[in-house]
Amino acid sequence: MEMMLRFPNRIFSVFFVICKWSARRHALVHGELRQLDGPYRTLLILEELGGVYLKFGQILAMRIDLIPARYAAVLMNLFSNVAPQPNHLFFKAFERATGKKPDEVFETIDRDPIGIASFAQVYKGFIEGKPVAIKIQKPDAGLVIKEDLLVLRFIIEALKKFGFLGTVSTSQLVGQFTVWLRQELDYRIEAANLKDMSEQIKKHGLENRVRIPGLYSQFVTKTTLVEEFFDGASVDDVIRGRVRISPAKRLKAAKAFQRDLMRQSWVDGFFHADPHPGNLMIFDDGRIGYIDFGIMGRASTAPVHFLRFVEGAVNRDAAYSTKSLMQYAHTRIKNEGRELFEREPKYRNAADLVLNFITQKLSENLVPLMDEWHEQTGNPNLSLFERSSSVAFYKMIKEASKLGVKFPTDSIAFVRALLIIDMVCLNLSPKFNMIESAKGFFEEFPMERVERENPLFALERKSAHMTPTFSPHLLANSVGRQWDIEYQAHRKGMAAHRYENNKHRLIRQVGALAEKYPELYTTLREVL
Repeated sequence: MEMMLRFPNRIFSVFFVICKWSARRHALVHGELRQLDGPYRTLLILEELGGVYLKFGQILAMRIDLIPARYAAVLMNLFSNVAPQPNHLFFKAFERATGKKPDEVFETIDRDPIGIASFAQVYKGFIEGKPVAIKIQKPDAGLVIKEDLLVLRFIIEALKKFGFLGTVSTSQLVGQFTVWLRQELDYRIEAANLKDMSEQIKKHGLENRVRIPGLYSQFVTKTTLVEEFFDGASVDDVIRGRVRISPAKRLKAAKAFQRDLMRQSWVDGFFHADPHPGNLMIFDDGRIGYIDFGIMGRASTAPVHFLRFVEGAVNRDAAYSTKSLMQYAHTRIKNEGRELFEREPKYRNAADLVLNFITQKLSENLVPLMDEWHEQTGNPNLSLFERSSSVAFYKMIKEASKLGVKFPTDSIAFVRALLIIDMVCLNLSPKFNMIESAKGFFEEFPMERVERENPLFALERKSAHMTPTFSPHLLANSVGRQWDIEYQAHRKGMAAHRYENNKHRLIRQVGALAEKYPELYTTLREVL
C-alpha cells in the first residue's frame, strides 16, 4: 500500500529530473564547467536519481554492445561519484540487523565513510586491534528498489519506442538487472561468494599473487557485512591520481587482473562479474585483490570450445577459432536431433551441409576482424575505445550470430566481465595489450590443464554418454507393471513432442540461412 502511494510521486520526480537536465545547456560536472550533451546530461540525471538508476547506469557503462562508446566513457564516472548519506541512518540500521550498536561492537569506528555504493556505505573500524571494513545497507533500500524498477521498466519501453536501445529485449535486460540487485542486496550471498572465491585461491596456491579479505561471520546478516580492511590502493584511486604507483607496477597489475579473471571463469567456472575500478585493489607487495562479491558469475557449461575460440583469436587463427566454436554447435545439434537424424537421414545431411557452410563462411568473415583487433589493440596512437577489445569481440560475436551461431549464456556473461577488465586495464596502463596478456594466460593454463581442472568438463563428457533416467515423479508413483505401462506412454509422448520440435526448429534455422545465401539454398535443394 505504501509503495502504491509513493509510486506516482516517484514517477513525477523522475520525469522532473529528466526535464530539468534536458533544458540545461551548461553545468558543473564534478567541479568542471561543461557544455551539456547527451552523455553528460545522462550522467547528471542518473547521479541525481541515485539508487537503481545509478546502478543501471553503471551496468550500461560496461555494455558497449548496447550504447554508443561516447556514452559508455562518460557513464564510467558513475563508479566513484556517489553522494554520502547521514551516518546515523546506517548506524541505526546496523543496530536493527545485529541487535548491537556499532560502538558496542567496534573499539573505534570512523564517522566518515570510506566507501559509498549505490545501496550501501562502508566504514572503517577496529576489532581486537585489527582494522575492518563495515558494510551497511541503506535503510528502506528494498522498498525503493521495487518502485524504481517499475519506473525503470516504463522508461526503457519509452526509449525503445523512440529507437533507443535497438532491439534489446526489455524483459531480458531488466530481468537480469533485477536478479543482480537481489543478489547484491543480500549480504549473506556475498559472504558465501567471498568464501568460495577464497577457496579457489587456496586450491591453486595463489595466496602470493591474489588477496581475498577475511570474513567476520558473526556480523553477517542480510544487510550487514564485516570483513578484513584492505590497506592497499583501489584501482579507481590509482586511475584518478589520488594514489601514485609506478608505471611498471601499474602495467604488472593490469596484466594480473586480466589473467586472473580468465582463470576464475575458465578454470574454476566462478568469476567476479562486477570488476569495476572501485572493486579492485593493488598492494605494495605486488599482489592484487578483490572486494565486493555481490555480483558473481557461475558457468553452467564447460568452456572448452569457447576458450579455444578465444585462443584462436589471440593467435590470429580464424580457422582454429571457427572450428572450435562449430564443434560446440555440432555436438549440441547432434545430441538434440539424434532421434530425428536416425528416422530421417536427409535432415542429418542437411545439418552437416549447413554446419560446413557456416564454418567456411564464418572463418572467412573473422579474418579481417581479427586482423583489425591485432592492429588496433596495442596501438598507443588510437583512442581508448579504439584500443579496447570490447569493440572487436562484439563484432566477432555479432558476425557469428548473423550465421545463427549462439554462444552459451555464461560465455557471454564472461565476455562482458572480460571486456570491463580490458577497459579498466587500459585506464590503468596505456601500455596494456589484452592480446599479449591473454597469451600469458594460455602459457600458464594450456588447454590440457583447463580440461583437467575445470569441474564441469568431466561432468559434461560423462553426461554425453549417459542414458535417460526415469523421472522422480514416475518413480515415486510406480506400482509394478502399471508403472512400466505409464512410463512407456510417457516416454512415447515426450519423444514425439521432442521429435517434432527438433524437426521444426531445424527447418526454421536452415530456412533462415538459405534465404540469406542463395548458394546454400541451391545445395540444400538437392538434399531435401
